[in-house]
Amino acid sequence: MDQGSIRLYILNALTIYLSFTNLESTLKILLLCISIIYTVMKITDWILIKIKNRNGNNDKETLQD
Repeated sequence: MDQGSIRLYILNALTIYLSFTNLESTLKILLLCISIIYTVMKITDWILIKIKNRNGNNDKETLQD
């Protein structure tokens, strides 16, 4: 193994390391955005269900009176 091959292996290893590091940070940001969107959707669903239940309970109360 000559010095040129060793340099090439080191350069390739460094390139792979940097590309995976960028990919990892990109995936972390993507996962964060997806989890924020999912949480907002669940909160809005929960609020809508609460509003529907409140309106549904009011209608039942007026019918019972």
